[in-house]
Amino acid sequence: MHFIYEWLPNPVTLIIGANDESVFSHMKMAFWSWTFILPFEYAWFKDTLENKKGFVLARVVSVVALSWLEALVWYVVPAIVKAELPLSIELPWAFATVYMIGLLVGGLERVLQKGQFDRYSTIVILILLALSVFFFTAFTFEKPWIDIFYLVSHILFFLLCKSISRSNGCLHAESHVFERNH
Repeated sequence: MHFIYEWLPNPVTLIIGANDESVFSHMKMAFWSWTFILPFEYAWFKDTLENKKGFVLARVVSVVALSWLEALVWYVVPAIVKAELPLSIELPWAFATVYMIGLLVGGLERVLQKGQFDRYSTIVILILLALSVFFFTAFTFEKPWIDIFYLVSHILFFLLCKSISRSNGCLHAESHVFERNH
């Protein structure tokens, strides 16, 4: 998934792949990868499943939770280091994050698939899935103007730059603010 957009550049591969190394792009790739695996996993296990609905809905819950767990786990080391991670730390931490997320989500699936999902919980799970699809698709094409790590003054600056013509000075100042805060 990581390089699919680079290999086959078009809007569909942009939605499921990455065009940058942002955490959002990695969350999106995790979401779509887990989503695409679900039908194959179901086909593999369907004859042995006692609770098929529980199996599917547990996987859908994990698809929705996966990306957010990825962000939570990923940001542990940057929170401790308090600096941009050197590649010698970033790459092993990335692999460790993927491994830990697999363990967390796998444990969540194992517990949830045994449960019974009533109509209300099924609807909630499907709404969360639909919202996730919307989130990862919409923000693929235009990132939101607000981020949980921006200061209000930077948000106002960004909006001001967006509302006036994008002169080189505004773009340069905007990229400087972005670099300083990321």
